[in-house]
Amino acid sequence: MRGSHGWKPESLSALRSHQPTPRSLAEAEGGNGVDFTDALDSLDRARTANRAGDIAACSREIAHARAILR
Repeated sequence: MRGSHGWKPESLSALRSHQPTPRSLAEAEGGNGVDFTDALDSLDRARTANRAGDIAACSREIAHARAILR
Protein backbone atom coordinates (compact mmCIF):
# COMPACT_ATOMS: atom_id res chain seq x y z
CA MET A 1 0.00 0.00 0.00
CA ARG A 2 1.35 3.42 -0.88
CA GLY A 3 1.66 6.20 1.63
CA SER A 4 0.08 9.61 1.25
CA HIS A 5 2.88 10.76 -1.06
CA GLY A 6 2.91 7.72 -3.38
CA TRP A 7 5.83 6.03 -1.60
CA LYS A 8 5.89 2.43 -0.44
CA PRO A 9 7.45 1.43 2.90
CA GLU A 10 11.11 0.43 2.70
CA SER A 11 11.72 -3.25 2.19
CA LEU A 12 13.84 -5.34 4.53
CA SER A 13 16.56 -5.41 1.85
CA ALA A 14 16.57 -1.60 1.71
CA LEU A 15 16.81 -1.39 5.46
CA ARG A 16 19.84 -3.71 5.28
CA SER A 17 21.48 -1.35 2.74
CA HIS A 18 21.15 -3.77 -0.20
CA GLN A 19 21.19 -1.90 -3.48
CA PRO A 20 18.17 -2.42 -5.75
CA THR A 21 18.58 -4.17 -9.08
CA PRO A 22 16.71 -3.18 -12.23
CA ARG A 23 14.62 -6.34 -11.89
CA SER A 24 13.77 -5.72 -8.21
CA LEU A 25 12.69 -2.18 -9.09
CA ALA A 26 10.45 -3.48 -11.88
CA GLU A 27 8.90 -6.06 -9.54
CA ALA A 28 8.33 -3.42 -6.84
CA GLU A 29 6.34 -1.35 -9.32
CA GLY A 30 3.83 -4.19 -9.71
CA GLY A 31 1.59 -3.66 -12.72
CA ASN A 32 3.49 -0.52 -13.72
CA GLY A 33 6.74 -2.51 -13.97
CA VAL A 34 5.44 -5.22 -16.30
CA ASP A 35 6.78 -3.58 -19.47
CA PHE A 36 10.10 -2.91 -17.76
CA THR A 37 10.36 -6.59 -16.73
CA ASP A 38 9.61 -7.64 -20.32
CA ALA A 39 12.38 -5.33 -21.58
CA LEU A 40 14.82 -6.81 -19.04
CA ASP A 41 13.87 -10.32 -20.21
CA SER A 42 14.60 -9.27 -23.81
CA LEU A 43 17.99 -7.91 -22.77
CA ASP A 44 18.78 -11.20 -21.00
CA ARG A 45 17.93 -13.08 -24.21
CA ALA A 46 20.06 -10.63 -26.21
CA ARG A 47 23.05 -11.31 -23.95
CA THR A 48 22.56 -15.06 -24.33
CA ALA A 49 22.31 -14.74 -28.12
CA ASN A 50 25.41 -12.54 -28.18
CA ARG A 51 27.43 -15.08 -26.17
CA ALA A 52 26.29 -17.79 -28.61
CA GLY A 53 27.35 -15.63 -31.56
CA ASP A 54 23.78 -15.25 -32.86
CA ILE A 55 23.97 -11.60 -33.86
CA ALA A 56 20.57 -11.63 -35.63
CA ALA A 57 18.75 -12.87 -32.51
CA CYS A 58 20.71 -10.42 -30.35
CA SER A 59 19.69 -7.51 -32.60
CA ARG A 60 16.04 -8.62 -32.61
CA GLU A 61 15.93 -8.77 -28.81
CA ILE A 62 17.57 -5.35 -28.45
CA ALA A 63 15.05 -3.90 -30.91
CA HIS A 64 12.23 -5.52 -28.94
CA ALA A 65 13.51 -4.04 -25.65
CA ARG A 66 13.76 -0.58 -27.24
CA ALA A 67 10.21 -0.85 -28.60
CA ILE A 68 8.89 -1.75 -25.15
CA LEU A 69 10.62 1.19 -23.49
CA ARG A 70 9.39 3.82 -25.95
